[in-house]
Amino acid sequence: MGRGSSPKLVIFDCDGVLVDTERQTNQTLADMITELGTPMTGPESQRLFMGRTLENVQRMVEDLTGKTLPSSWPDEIRKRDLEAFAAGVDPISGVFDVLDDLDRRSIPYCVASSGNTPRCM
Repeated sequence: MGRGSSPKLVIFDCDGVLVDTERQTNQTLADMITELGTPMTGPESQRLFMGRTLENVQRMVEDLTGKTLPSSWPDEIRKRDLEAFAAGVDPISGVFDVLDDLDRRSIPYCVASSGNTPRCM
């Protein structure tokens, strides 16, 4: 795209780009690990597990805690996350200004996310 030209479409990720879900997700995970007997904070959880699938996180948590977790463990995390999100999540600072600017310039935008459908609704 050349200088001064506009994009034909802007595609946003959701988590951490439009809404601040990362903090809550990592706190939920930290709480569940703490419940297993290994105290952990949200920031520690983010440092250890950010960018990994829940299935990979499960293996790491099993190594960390020395406990075998049920195959439903990732689903329990997803369930708790959705419950926490239902209370509301904060928008990323400045995102409304960006969306307003795109609207003003008639640039279409959408959301593409690897999150499952209930999480993105």
